[in-house]
Amino acid sequence: MTGYVWLNTALVPHSQGHIPHTDRGFLLADGLFETLRVTDGMLPHFTQHIHRMCEGCKILRIPLPDITALSDACTKVIHSNTLKHGSIRITLTRGSGPRGIAPPQHPIPTLLITAAASSPAQTTSISVCTSQYTRPPLSPLSSVKTLNYLPSILAKIDAQEKGFQDAILRSSDGKSLACGTSGTLIVAYKNKLLTPPLTTGALPGTTRARLLKKNICSEEIVTKNTLNYCDASWVVSSLSCLDINKINNTVKLNYNNSEITYFKEKIMSIYDNPEI
Repeated sequence: MTGYVWLNTALVPHSQGHIPHTDRGFLLADGLFETLRVTDGMLPHFTQHIHRMCEGCKILRIPLPDITALSDACTKVIHSNTLKHGSIRITLTRGSGPRGIAPPQHPIPTLLITAAASSPAQTTSISVCTSQYTRPPLSPLSSVKTLNYLPSILAKIDAQEKGFQDAILRSSDGKSLACGTSGTLIVAYKNKLLTPPLTTGALPGTTRARLLKKNICSEEIVTKNTLNYCDASWVVSSLSCLDINKINNTVKLNYNNSEITYFKEKIMSIYDNPEI
């Protein structure tokens, strides 16, 4: 793979972006990450992502990066890879440390920023199943994009083995739904757009936050029954808005009527708009 990445303090060729074997992110998933959409070579929602990352650093007790330097590094990664549309991923770990789980007394975090090209925000259809895997609503970690994505990974594997493309994770109460494996669940139900509240363990997605801020959707408990009988549903993230066309192999949803088109257009209106 060609191109450049940012490693700690400098741009380096992709082939030289090596992480030490002692890094706690590799050994213990001791770190966090953010994926940011790039539009016309810009980061329209940098502030929201970095705010969430900084809040995550406080929870994980990882030293906060310098925001100005981080912004400059992101810009250099975008420009060095001549990236017009796509995404960058910021990964921050606690850095290297001794054996065992106890962190070093004075950690030196590892910062890695990578870039990927893609087309503008996608709207494709996917099939989903409700998963046996859950999100823990009482854990502080439910609000952090930690490097430990095993529940989502295993839910995705399980869904694909059953013939679905993705899965919806449940809250640990076993009744309400939380979110997709890598995005926010949005449902059109009784003429309004709903998303599960954070009390279900749903990740506080940046796209989700913008939808709520603009009153495009509201928080409400979503159950498996709600999902089965809703008019339409989507999994949304910073990079895409995916129509759910099949749920648990029993429900197929029609996205061609004017009401559903209206809802989808409202969701898509917040993409690539730096003012939202």
